Amino acid sequence: MGHAAAGLDDLTAFLGRLTALMLRSSGEGAYSIERAVGTGARAFGGQASVILVPEAAVLSVAAADGRMRTVCVHGFPEVIRLDQVAALKPFLADVRAGRLGLAEANRRLARIEAAPPPYPWWLKFLGVLLFSLGFAPLVQPTWYEITTTAVLGAIAAALVVAAVRAPRLSKILPLVVSAVVSVVIIEVFTGDPAHGGPVLLTSRFHEVGLSEA
Repeated sequence: MGHAAAGLDDLTAFLGRLTALMLRSSGEGAYSIERAVGTGARAFGGQASVILVPEAAVLSVAAADGRMRTVCVHGFPEVIRLDQVAALKPFLADVRAGRLGLAEANRRLARIEAAPPPYPWWLKFLGVLLFSLGFAPLVQPTWYEITTTAVLGAIAAALVVAAVRAPRLSKILPLVVSAVVSVVIIEVFTGDPAHGGPVLLTSRFHEVGLSEA
């Protein structure tokens, strides 16, 4: 059962926060943002539409009396943490079912946004490294491939971990990882032409080691 229509400003603020969180989490696709925001608006007696552009969304919210608000929401798309995915699904289900007032919905959304990472930095580092190593033998099953991927994966993992504490780095992380890895490949791993030139080695690692960055 839905709640009485919420104030337009309060509803716009809530939907703006929801849009920003989902936009930041849209690295795997943005198809669900409009559906979730529209559902949230209807649950509190309003209507909403979202126009998505790279790294931003234009959110329009309409109240039952015809008043409207339009805001621009920014968020750099990244891969969402799975713990936030797990928290968002029941949260949106409760909003849709009318089990939350707007104030409580705001508080729960804030807790989801502010939740600390569930794993320590060293485990994140290990996870990125193992992700890279797991794919290396599929590209070329040689010990040289595994060794180079271990070194390059460790570099990428260190940058991924550093980006957690440096928000500015996180915005250009793929570019930084690509540049650093390319320099290391050119300077360290292209001495023996039997293993391929720098372009081939770089493309191999980009296939297996950069998707987590």
